[in-house]
Amino acid sequence: MTKYYQQGMLIIIQEDDIARFWTKVDKECKNSCWEWINCKGRYGRFWVDGSTFNAHRISWLINRGQIPYEMEVLHTCDNKICVNPDHLYLGTQAENNRDRITRFNGKVAGRPKKFSIQEIDVIKDLYRSGMLQLNIAEQFNTTASTISLAVNDKLYINGSSYRAEENYREKRKNII
Repeated sequence: MTKYYQQGMLIIIQEDDIARFWTKVDKECKNSCWEWINCKGRYGRFWVDGSTFNAHRISWLINRGQIPYEMEVLHTCDNKICVNPDHLYLGTQAENNRDRITRFNGKVAGRPKKFSIQEIDVIKDLYRSGMLQLNIAEQFNTTASTISLAVNDKLYINGSSYRAEENYREKRKNII
């Protein structure tokens, strides 16, 4: 039995918890990652001592020991489901954000880049001309999924959808 504190909470990890943990890990991956089984691209979760925790944090506890308060367990491999202790390191959330932006050339997943209406018009024209969304994304320094949102009128500008802004511009043009 080992006692750990995670964000001010006492966790007791028994030997059978550790054995159960390793049954949920695939160590035979091509990229030297040890991947958490059956989590479908999101962080693996592990139930221990009456609560559920991110699997990579439990891996750190088992292999490296205590996680200092307000510290995060970060991945060097950018693989959310990796629990290989050699791919994990401690850092702050701010360091994690800076590192992610550096590694992905300023592209931050989950937060579509804000575009002007004119930029969205250009994106749509490029897409209609046959340019791939991935190539458009590189040109605008964003992700292909953000370009997909722009092309499909799913981005929001000033609190309204692109299509609503487009309709507003059409009405103004007809009034003037």
